Amino acid sequence: MCKKKIFGAVIGTALAMGASAVYAASTATITAPSGAPFDYANEQFDSSGTEELPNTFTLSYVLGTAISGGDIYVTFKLDNDVKWSSDPMAADLAVTGDPGLSPTARTEDSVTYLLNTGDKAITSTAPMAFSFKVKDVYALANDGTELKITAKAVTLLGNTVGEEKETVYAKSKHGVEVECKVDSTYQNVAIDVASGSKVFVNAVNSSTASLGTINIKSAAPPAKTKDGNNYVFDGQSGSLTIIGGPFNASKASPGAVFIDEGSDKTYDSTTDFGATVSDDGKDAEWAFTSDNLKDKFFDKGAKSVLITVDGDTPIDDNDNEPSATMQIVFQKNENYPCPLEHIKNNGSVCTVFNVPPVGAQDEMSLRITNKTSSQTGVVLGTLRDKEGEVLFEQQPLQGFDSSRAVVILDKETGPGLLPKATIRITSDNILTVLRAAKDDETATWKGRAVLTISSDLTSMEVFNLLRTTTDVVIKPLLNLSVGASGNGCD
Repeated sequence: MCKKKIFGAVIGTALAMGASAVYAASTATITAPSGAPFDYANEQFDSSGTEELPNTFTLSYVLGTAISGGDIYVTFKLDNDVKWSSDPMAADLAVTGDPGLSPTARTEDSVTYLLNTGDKAITSTAPMAFSFKVKDVYALANDGTELKITAKAVTLLGNTVGEEKETVYAKSKHGVEVECKVDSTYQNVAIDVASGSKVFVNAVNSSTASLGTINIKSAAPPAKTKDGNNYVFDGQSGSLTIIGGPFNASKASPGAVFIDEGSDKTYDSTTDFGATVSDDGKDAEWAFTSDNLKDKFFDKGAKSVLITVDGDTPIDDNDNEPSATMQIVFQKNENYPCPLEHIKNNGSVCTVFNVPPVGAQDEMSLRITNKTSSQTGVVLGTLRDKEGEVLFEQQPLQGFDSSRAVVILDKETGPGLLPKATIRITSDNILTVLRAAKDDETATWKGRAVLTISSDLTSMEVFNLLRTTTDVVIKPLLNLSVGASGNGCD
């Protein structure tokens, strides 16, 4: 017997007996359809069901080791609950060397073939070509999913011949991308405290500010349809929702929250896409139809999201960044986060929650300090009663300086709050502001009021003390500063 036949017999015996051996690394690749594995658009899949991919996939599995004279098992298995759309047969596995083969075990997601090599060698470089089709691919409904097939070859006794290889044959990604950006031209936009918080600075203009841009577009490179073609937008409807925005001054004309379709940054109800603003002025929502998504927004470039205020209502400064989400309805709802501008006051804010009326059992002593070394500040106040009703809004406050002189904290009618200066405000001072604002010398409030203090100062400190006025020997001061909230309270 020649050396070659003796060597083949030894290998065959080793395979049959399960003897250990060292094998070269195996390889596995998807060779069909051309270009696979595809990035399928996840929008076209439902998250449940029995959807099928029409393509036939081919996995090329190379053992890396020559095999002859012994039988081996080759197993192919799917993951992610994917199933064969048709049962794998003997004809679905092509092996160079043409050994006898047949499926010996088959389930919904795996199949094992017995290869009777005999005298027909499987060379170390010859691929096994396994063709298969799949269904129940609902995992592709989720962005970033990978569907994999595993191949492994073992002897009759379970010793590895070809190492286990896991190969991706299909992937998913968004076929539609929603890109939201803060507009770099206006990224320093702010609510102008010195103007009563009724206008913007560093904005499009004093009454209009940019929240950012939104761009609904095709993925790049394009995602694929189920049959391997480039994905075409098929959204049925959609919505853009912003929660926690500064929209309270945009509820009435000329105020508006809108997507600028006219590209002139000016609201026109006939051309621009206006939002519905909630009653509390914190939320805005746009409802998209299939037609305006496809005809006006999809692949039409970035569009500005703008807010125009009425000029009379103080604009709310929300502590937290607004939360914005674009939702498009495909086979299921797809949600896209949409980061937009957080428009804040250009100064400091502090809210104190215990402002007793004149003549109450407790007496307030509120101290406000300008912590800057060079700024002179305007200090404005908004007073609400215990029911939340506004008593006065964004009015210049007044108080006593160290010499007990009354200081108006407004640069037009008073000196404002000088650098490093402290003023003391009492309930009498608050009452004076209230009566001037209402032009009513009898105006007052009952119970504990809430005072929101805002200033164009970059650094301010608010310290609130209460002292009982009842006839007792000890009249302790109560520090209520701990309960205050805002960036200007410290």
